[in-house]
Amino acid sequence: MSISTTFVPHKWVHHQMLTGLASIDFDVDSFQVGLVTASATFDATAETGQAWSDHSGNQVAATGTAYTGPMTLSGVTFPWSSKALDCDDVVIDEDASGFTDARYAVWFHVGSGLILGHQDFGQDVGNIDGPLTLETPNGLFSI
Repeated sequence: MSISTTFVPHKWVHHQMLTGLASIDFDVDSFQVGLVTASATFDATAETGQAWSDHSGNQVAATGTAYTGPMTLSGVTFPWSSKALDCDDVVIDEDASGFTDARYAVWFHVGSGLILGHQDFGQDVGNIDGPLTLETPNGLFSI
């Protein structure tokens, strides 16, 4: 199953960067995406709940081998011409012992744990009946 939903940027990470409270280098830093259940709640404009640690307790159970926790993004680019953060599509392989209850993808900066944004799948999805692909056709976000 391929998932291509709207990326909801979290404003707090922008505030942290603009005020110097967080240093994120899109050219060299590492980023990850974690999958959480519908129990997670998001407010993209709030000052609280803006770190991966605020939501990691709602992560889908890592009972299989294809998803064992947040996945490191590859092919991360941030070209100044488009000012759009992008990465390769994230593929979570089919796994008979996988999960069926992922509702959100949470994209975050590894060093600070700050959430860049999230995607709402609109329903619970999983990787038991086939691979799950998180697509980023227009990049994650642009400034």
